[in-house]
Amino acid sequence: MKKNVALLFGGQSAEHEISVISAKNIFTAMDRELFNPILIGVSRAGCFYRFDDESFMKITKVDDENTENKLINFYRYPNKTTLNDGTIIHCVFCIIHGQSGEDGVIQGFCETYNLPYVGSNIVSSALCMNKEFSKIVAQENHIKTPEFIVFGENDVIDYDDCVEKFGTTFFMKIANLGSSIGVYKIKSYEDYKDALEKIWRFGEKVIIEKCVENAREIEIAVFSNDEIIIVSDVLGEIKPNREFYDYEAKYLDPNGASLIIPAKLEHKIIDEIKEIAINIYKASNCYGLARVDFLINDDGVYFNEINTLPGFTNISMYPKLFAERGISYQKLITMLIDGAFTRKSRSVDGLMRD
Repeated sequence: MKKNVALLFGGQSAEHEISVISAKNIFTAMDRELFNPILIGVSRAGCFYRFDDESFMKITKVDDENTENKLINFYRYPNKTTLNDGTIIHCVFCIIHGQSGEDGVIQGFCETYNLPYVGSNIVSSALCMNKEFSKIVAQENHIKTPEFIVFGENDVIDYDDCVEKFGTTFFMKIANLGSSIGVYKIKSYEDYKDALEKIWRFGEKVIIEKCVENAREIEIAVFSNDEIIIVSDVLGEIKPNREFYDYEAKYLDPNGASLIIPAKLEHKIIDEIKEIAINIYKASNCYGLARVDFLINDDGVYFNEINTLPGFTNISMYPKLFAERGISYQKLITMLIDGAFTRKSRSVDGLMRD
């Protein structure tokens, strides 16, 4: 019997539109012999709407003013979870990037409704989404990461203190966002002042991070289920054609960056990055999927961040890297959904044994 997979997209973060693009690619690739995608868009107001196939492919965002789509809710029964229209949901594939999507919120929702879901659990999702905590995990596991300090709106660090610690060029980032949203490269007091005026609308904590000079940006894809952890055979490199790989370079400027697959690196560097990626993945207790990002220069390999819900857009590195390993887009989606069911059955078996 085909399984109904709720594909959740949109969401309340600044990455809303990117999520819609990712969802369209997953929807197109999903194996219809095995799965029946149930399209559920989450608006910026946090409302859930069910889309039919045709209307979904036309949208760029989930609009609360769009009355053509049905407002839906989930209902939990002793042996099943349904929508209010009676559709049974067997599994959730959440592709909501950013806050309230990959930070443990949707994962908690799925746990509450006893639904299998793709990807890492509540704690791991929250941990990896927060750049401060993921860097602490890296440091505790002797993984090199750029020096950093963290502050909130009520304890802002003076610009001169930042320069004393990091030099005249450094990065300012919001602690819990992706897609290079809320990231600023600071090269003067004016840059710092301007960034401080903008950054708080994205979150409550800011990271000041040392600039890794002459760095190359390298990415690797990781997959796991209950039996294996695998990484992509090759690595990907991003070469920004702008000051750095910001949101515009990623999604708005067609010439914003070049994606190089495979990245041209010495074998020993490739092996080192693969080893570090698996170590940080395990240390963060990740499951299903993750993309691990690195910076490298003459001083070595630096862990940058780990993304437990990487993009599935046309330019996204995660599916592209596994395609180089011979794992097609469709096969990758199937592996991820199958892993969600496997993990759920394992947890149920464990409860029964207890």
